[in-house]
Amino acid sequence: MSNEQSTSRARPNYAPLTQAERNNEDSEWVTPHMVANDQDVLNQIKIIIGGHFLGNWATYTDVDPKVRELWWNLFKARFRWTEEQGPAILRAYNARVSNWLRPTFRRARASGVRPQWC
Repeated sequence: MSNEQSTSRARPNYAPLTQAERNNEDSEWVTPHMVANDQDVLNQIKIIIGGHFLGNWATYTDVDPKVRELWWNLFKARFRWTEEQGPAILRAYNARVSNWLRPTFRRARASGVRPQWC
C-alpha cells in the first residue's frame, strides 16, 4: 500500500504517549511479549472493552475506529512502555484484542445471546 493510500483512510490516532503521560505512577510497565501473552494484561483489555463496548459489531475490524481509539487510549493510560517498543506494543495489542474478540463474537453469534459485558 502506498503512503497516499494509507493516509487517505480514516484511521485512529495511535500516537505514543508523551513522557508525562508515560510517567503516570499508576501505570504498569509492559513489553510486547507481555501484551501478547500475559493473562493480567488480557484481563485489563477485557475490562477496558467490556466497560466501553459502544456498539454492535461482528469483528474487531468492524468496530468503529473512534471506539478502537478509545480502547487504545484507555490501554495507554493503564500501561506504559519505552518509546522504541511503541510499534511492537501496538501490533501486539491489536493482535491480542482481535484474538480475544474473535471467539467471543463467534460464541455470541452461535448462541444468539449477547455477552454479559456488552
